[in-house]
Amino acid sequence: MVRQREMMTDQGPQQCDEDDYGYVSQEASAYYAKLMDKYTSMPAEEPKFPQSKKPVVKDLNAAKDRVRAALQKEEEEEMMPHKRKRKSKSDKGGEENGETERDDDRPRS
Repeated sequence: MVRQREMMTDQGPQQCDEDDYGYVSQEASAYYAKLMDKYTSMPAEEPKFPQSKKPVVKDLNAAKDRVRAALQKEEEEEMMPHKRKRKSKSDKGGEENGETERDDDRPRS
């Protein structure tokens, strides 16, 4: 069970001043009060990363436009005649002429 004086109160943080035997150090209490006054008198820090308001509606409309354009581009590409892709030199080998690897070992004249 937590004692009332050991928990956060409405007035602010409260330090447990008594030890297990009921002794209260006046010096420690004065130091704690001085420290808490120092922290409460400090100005609030500005956030290092400011929270900017995001224009949600503008971003949503731009995203919708990009998706529509991408879908339209895909449809246009499907309607166009297909082009043959150029094969790279490593793909050419002997397979274009119907030759296989077994045929490459025989001498050519």
